[in-house]
Amino acid sequence: MSLAWTRILRALAFAGVGCIPGTAAAQSDGVAPTTAPAEDARDRALHRPLRCPRPADPRQRHFDCKVAPFDVAWETLMGDWNEARAALKNRGVTPTASYAAAYFDAGSGPGTKPSFAGQLTGAVHVELDKSIGAPRGLSFYVSGAWTSQTNADSFLDEGPLAVNSLAAGSTGRLGEMYVQQIALDGKLTVAAGWLAPAATFASLPVLANYLNTAFAGTPMALTINNPPFGASPPNGQWGMQATYDITSSWQVAGGVFNNNPNAAAGARHGTNFRWRQGNTGALVVAQVNHYRNQGANDRGMPGQYTLGAFFDGNDFRDLATDVVVDGNWNVYALAQQRVIREGGPGSARGLTVWGGVTYSSKQSVNPMPLEIGAGASWQGAIGERPDDIASAAWYCAKVSDTQPGASAQQAIELNYQYAITGAVTLTGDFQYLWRLNGLASPGAAVFGLQLALTF
Repeated sequence: MSLAWTRILRALAFAGVGCIPGTAAAQSDGVAPTTAPAEDARDRALHRPLRCPRPADPRQRHFDCKVAPFDVAWETLMGDWNEARAALKNRGVTPTASYAAAYFDAGSGPGTKPSFAGQLTGAVHVELDKSIGAPRGLSFYVSGAWTSQTNADSFLDEGPLAVNSLAAGSTGRLGEMYVQQIALDGKLTVAAGWLAPAATFASLPVLANYLNTAFAGTPMALTINNPPFGASPPNGQWGMQATYDITSSWQVAGGVFNNNPNAAAGARHGTNFRWRQGNTGALVVAQVNHYRNQGANDRGMPGQYTLGAFFDGNDFRDLATDVVVDGNWNVYALAQQRVIREGGPGSARGLTVWGGVTYSSKQSVNPMPLEIGAGASWQGAIGERPDDIASAAWYCAKVSDTQPGASAQQAIELNYQYAITGAVTLTGDFQYLWRLNGLASPGAAVFGLQLALTF
């Protein structure tokens, strides 16, 4: 029997107490295993810094976390790949992969066809100083995804609050492809190449716990209003970005990107590298992050507070008159804060509340000029399940006044993420949506199930 299946069966057998006998833990570099028990590996994962809760998963990995260490014994299904991962790490190469699939059903009725979507994601990070003797801190990153989807015309995958955030068509796409340089004792990170802005900007770690597209990873309004701002898949744009840690608590980030709408739609499998296809200007993003109580010696409740804005100099069409309008802008504010903590400083267990808002006064070109969301996630709500996460959220998406009769669509989401291991999770999800696409319509109750694997 393969190592992967052996681990799954062991995990299922011991899921009630959350331990896997005989599994090796990893060294501090996150790749080479030692003889420490799996319980220790899980304990280290439960005390991970707030900024990078899932660094082993390329689908949910934030830009700051591309070089973060992870524990292969607890956080990956296949472990050290018979010591292959450690050998590659010594040469500066870190491959990662994950798969997630979700099924949703709203019962019978017009447009309520069930929705299935899956996404296989792979990435390779290469530390060029180790592999080819390049300057210290220089690295290369490339990622890609294979997506599958059925019943794409179901209302479950359409509208501003689509229930299945994995829905991205059925095709293979290039993700990101760039070089980056870390300098100034790790305070400055500069990247240039094929980038997806939403992989760096307008994101909170807690948002990875939700399946509705409203705030799954990043507020959906920003991508609907300006597709080149979106994440991959499908978006990719030529650009340059940088983050700078002013202190351990304050970070500034900025970027300049191309705004090719065809590239944002994932044309040519995400390899539409042409700079100009009728687009003009550039997309400029600026952001400030405050990381509260996240230092090694901080004993207060951790939190993250983000304020940002972008301006796109492209031409846009008026939603009502089709007249060309010059430029578009959006602002956003996001925050998450732990309010109850279990397990002492650094523990991931406890209750976190969050909220977010995006806004633009240019209703003539923004289909969703206002989006609001709020929610809470409790990790370890059940005492014997320290890795499980229970989450709840409310979303409201204001539709542009240019659309006759439309107001705002709203939704609530409740889910429970059952951690079979740190690498295998099963999420049961319930959503209730009303005023679909902002129009008067009966409410819809939707049930879903998502399986996520990190290899």
